[in-house]
Amino acid sequence: MNTNIESDIPKYRKRKESNRSKSKSKSNHKHIKKECLLIVNNIPNLANYCVVCGKILTSDLCWGKCEGGGHILLSREEALKKYKDFEQFTVSDYYTKYVPLNVIENESGN
Repeated sequence: MNTNIESDIPKYRKRKESNRSKSKSKSNHKHIKKECLLIVNNIPNLANYCVVCGKILTSDLCWGKCEGGGHILLSREEALKKYKDFEQFTVSDYYTKYVPLNVIENESGN
């Protein structure tokens, strides 16, 4: 009776395939950083993203220097004016991990 119970229990679990994309561009590379502006709920954030895979590496609010030596949060207009040369991406929320690379490819193709 014990042999039937032991034979019903598998010795190990088989690995499942990942549900993530098997894209080669996201697989194994060193991130190439590029600065950009992420716009979340009409608030610009200064960020770095990888050019190869589109992963957002760092993100922070746009800060400016104050007269007293401190820092002050820049308004939307000031941030857009200061970082007008950076690429701008509109994302849905702060927890977005990737920027849409297909937008970049479409713009460069035209």
